[in-house]
Amino acid sequence: MATATLPAIPKPRLADASRCWQVGRRSAPAAEGDYIVRLDHELRESLERMADLANCKLGTYVMELVVKAIADFRAQHIESSFLDGLNDNTPPPGDMKPRRGRFSAEDREKINAQHDAGTGVAQLATRWHCGASTIRRLLD
Repeated sequence: MATATLPAIPKPRLADASRCWQVGRRSAPAAEGDYIVRLDHELRESLERMADLANCKLGTYVMELVVKAIADFRAQHIESSFLDGLNDNTPPPGDMKPRRGRFSAEDREKINAQHDAGTGVAQLATRWHCGASTIRRLLD
C-alpha cells in the first residue's frame, strides 16, 4: 500500500470546536478566517468516525479534506469560464423548431393521412420523434 505525506495543516482557530456543530442555535460570530460548518447528525457522526480512524481531531481532519479537495481542483487546471452558460436558458444556435407547436400545417396533414391509413399512435410518435400524447392532440 502506498503512503502519501500530507502537508502540515494549521489547526482551526475555533476556541470551542463544538460550536460548529450546533444546529438550530445561534453560535458566536465567526472571527476572520474561521468558518462555521453546519452538518446534519449522520454526516457529523460519519466524519467523527473517519477522523477517529485517521487518529486525528475532527477539525484537523475536516481541514485536511478541504485542502485535498482544493488541491485536486487546482490540479485539474479548469478554465475560469467553465461556469459560463451553466444557467443560460437560451437555446443553442441554429434553426431548431420550437418544441410546442413545432408541427406545421403540412406536417399535421401528413400525420392525419398516415393515421387514416392505419398507422397507430405509438408508431406515429416514433416516426415523428414526439410523444403519443402529442400525436393524439394533433389528431383531435
